[in-house]
Amino acid sequence: MEKNPKDIVDLLKNQGWTVTPLKDGRYAGISFDEGGGYSMNPPVGTSGSSRYVQYHPGKGHHGEFPYYKVSAPNEPVVRIYSNGRYELDFKKLGVKTYHIER
Repeated sequence: MEKNPKDIVDLLKNQGWTVTPLKDGRYAGISFDEGGGYSMNPPVGTSGSSRYVQYHPGKGHHGEFPYYKVSAPNEPVVRIYSNGRYELDFKKLGVKTYHIER
């Protein structure tokens, strides 16, 4: 079953995550209800506190489709698009970006 971004936010908030509008880029500070995205961070002090999940509404430099971005230290950035495509981005690790289609 496909989830609405608000469903994901509710699930993570119930687990103690902090949810805010995106902080940078075209949608910085714009709420989801006004067409923006989400930045979701785990509780401070947990083993995953340096990781984050973002929801981007799309139509930016990563393409037209909305997507989720998952980032963690020493791991590639993962983008999962609403059309089923996903991307592994190794740039922060000093490696070329790979696009993988399903």
